Amino acid sequence: MFNWIRKKFIKTPYRCCMELHNQLGCYLSLKIESIGPIEGFNGFFEENNFLIAHRMFDPTSKKDDIEKEIHHKLMNVYNFDLEDKNISIIKGLNKIYIPSRKFYIPLPPDGVFVYKKDKLKIFI
Repeated sequence: MFNWIRKKFIKTPYRCCMELHNQLGCYLSLKIESIGPIEGFNGFFEENNFLIAHRMFDPTSKKDDIEKEIHHKLMNVYNFDLEDKNISIIKGLNKIYIPSRKFYIPLPPDGVFVYKKDKLKIFI
């Protein structure tokens, strides 16, 4: 219903620094000033209450395989509990609008957006 309002006022696509995780083969959002990549990945999530990942899964795989692959990759990098009801995962081709920051995040078909529900209000 309010998508036309979001599209009218939120026109800036958000781009952040992404780095390839060599062992997992996916790109993850990174905090630029960090000691190393793991601290940079976790630092981005702690600072922004969301993370962006590209090449996280094969879009042609089965739904259960996709879920397992996403959980496996996230658990190897981030220090949060994916079973927590406060953590939400959005996958696939989507546009995520973050009105409080006045930008949107375009996700590719193999992209993932993970965020804390209590800290961030988003619209898809």
